[in-house]
Amino acid sequence: MEEEATEKTGPHEEEPTDPDFQDPASESPHKLTQNELNDLVCDLELPKVKAELLASRMKQRKYLDEGVKITMYPYPQKYLEEFFTKEGSLVWTWMTCSKH
Repeated sequence: MEEEATEKTGPHEEEPTDPDFQDPASESPHKLTQNELNDLVCDLELPKVKAELLASRMKQRKYLDEGVKITMYPYPQKYLEEFFTKEGSLVWTWMTCSKH
């Protein structure tokens, strides 16, 4: 009696038995929509600057849907900081009026 030599295959080499199985490698990757991106930013509790950076990088790598908008906000507080002084928890400004 001869025994047949059978090769054992690992689970990654077997054909799926589920008829509804779809190989994720055969599909294009899911791109985030505007709502999904907004939810992610909220879930991560990101400030605007970091949210904009994340979205910008995701857009560069084509992880975002085409309709997703990224808004870059200027930093107006940077322009105003020179007019304010802070000592401890106290913040003040010297307001002057000038006539030209």
